[in-house]
Amino acid sequence: MVKFSHQFLFVLFASLAPFLGLLLRGVVWGADSFAFMAVTCGQEAYSVSLSSPAWFTSLLPFFSCNHLFISIVMFVFYFFSLLGLWVFGKRFFVEKSWLGITKDTSWQFVFVVASITPLFFLEVMRFENDFFGWTLSFVALGLFTLALQPNKWYLKVICLILACIISFLAINVWTASILILLTTLFLIQTKTSYRITIFLGLLLIITYFFGGYVFSSLNILSGMENVVAEEIPLVGLIFIFHIVHFVKRIPKELFLYSILLLGIGLLKSKYIFLSVPFLVLGLMQKENSEGLILRGDKLPLIPICCLCLVGLVLMSPFLYPTQTDIKEMSQAIELSNDLNLPLYNSWGEGWIFVWLGHDTKYKISYPDPDWNNITQPYVAYSKIIDLNCEKIDTHTYLC
Repeated sequence: MVKFSHQFLFVLFASLAPFLGLLLRGVVWGADSFAFMAVTCGQEAYSVSLSSPAWFTSLLPFFSCNHLFISIVMFVFYFFSLLGLWVFGKRFFVEKSWLGITKDTSWQFVFVVASITPLFFLEVMRFENDFFGWTLSFVALGLFTLALQPNKWYLKVICLILACIISFLAINVWTASILILLTTLFLIQTKTSYRITIFLGLLLIITYFFGGYVFSSLNILSGMENVVAEEIPLVGLIFIFHIVHFVKRIPKELFLYSILLLGIGLLKSKYIFLSVPFLVLGLMQKENSEGLILRGDKLPLIPICCLCLVGLVLMSPFLYPTQTDIKEMSQAIELSNDLNLPLYNSWGEGWIFVWLGHDTKYKISYPDPDWNNITQPYVAYSKIIDLNCEKIDTHTYLC
């Protein structure tokens, strides 16, 4: 019981870290998160802009613009997703002897996934449909894993039914959730030739449905269109550079599919976090067999991960937009109203202005306002370029 409590507390700590970050920030993170926040705050007309099913967007007003309530709900979803990942990890990190379990490092696997890179931490700071989709997917993955274990038949049926229901909800909320759920197919004990056949079939299906979207990021290399940072190829490599070499140690049944997910993430950086659990599978294989050695010394993996989580929590209040940024945007809106002048903003902050109550057409995508051809006078908020106008604050101008 003591051992279980020890493991459980580490998983709980991992899920609490982003929750504490949200509390310290006092606001969610990510530009699109504020589109969802606007709907929770009563601006339901923007529901059609969220690329989410109607049943999901209809639930958003129940959050009542309450940051604490939103943070608690996000913590609960993340916590259960880590529990699902924990069950999945037991498939690889529970060693049994004829006397019973001799070693269980599945909890370490979960803890490392949540801390070895900032990706999962940052994803939990996003209040978007993506978050609810992938967290539900990991819950379903855990249930599918339970259904494949030698349990009593009725437990298998219950787990399978729940997994199917949750999978349907996850895919309906965020279509890319299927990339997580397809992992289940490679957990089934079968011949290598069958596994390769399954992989090739999935490769064709994924290429057909997602290929155009994923490869569209390559346009930025030729300057054909502007894209946001998370759409740029290879940018995600920055966050996994220190663990990507563990790909060679990923269990053979998941190796090919891991390469596929890694490739998708490298082409479309917003998906790179999906490769982290698979890379950590390889990392933990190395840790359990030989240890992580640097210049002859074994690295203390769990203490390092604890420091990473603490650092991420302390860093969270300084992620853009900070409370100072939001205050400046609010003051720009007030200045615009007081002077009865139009307010223009760079598009990256558009949804934040909408959440603050200012209707702007520069919010979903490029272009920015044509600053050189806007009829003066007007108030401007530009974070990207310095305008040749009277500077009121860090990014606020009176033109």
